[in-house]
Amino acid sequence: MASIIPPENAAVVYSVADPQMLLRIIDGAQGPGLVSLDTLRQISAQVEANLTDRIRALESGSVSSASLTAETQARIAAMQALSKAIADEVTARSGADTAEVTARTQAISALALRVKALEDKPALRINRFTASTNASGIATFAFSPVFTTPPDVNVIEGWINGQMVSGALTAAPTISGCSAQIMVSQGTLVLNAAPFAKAGAGVSATVLALGV
Repeated sequence: MASIIPPENAAVVYSVADPQMLLRIIDGAQGPGLVSLDTLRQISAQVEANLTDRIRALESGSVSSASLTAETQARIAAMQALSKAIADEVTARSGADTAEVTARTQAISALALRVKALEDKPALRINRFTASTNASGIATFAFSPVFTTPPDVNVIEGWINGQMVSGALTAAPTISGCSAQIMVSQGTLVLNAAPFAKAGAGVSATVLALGV
């Protein structure tokens, strides 16, 4: 019986009486493994057409089942098995292709969502703000532009005319500003006196604010 492999796969030779041989060739376990998915569909269609012609001949009575030789019946059974094997292979490969496309689509969608989340996330701001103290040593800082959420704020230590300047917030910062009690080191210490005193009016102080 002539091979039903299409011309582009003429290098692959097999017998329709051995469907398992074809599957081994398809899987690359035997032979060059050149059968593509499109070729499988063509082979399946040819096998089904051959079977259909034989069945019609039997049904029309032009060929009686009694006149079929054992070899011919064996070939028909083999072709039926081959047709089923090819159909199963086509279905399996089509299902695998669909699953792969679905998985890749889902992965791309997930990456797109992550990229969008990163792009939409506000950038971290690191700003310095300076203000002068009032008579009580309190410096009030205004944040411009305001933050989206209250930032983390710390008073930056420094030196002015040989005195160390430090301080601490008097309350939690808001998105628009904060206040801090500014302290300066004392040049002459009295016994049991603290090394720092409240700053007088007009002392410059700076805070560092981190937030979004």
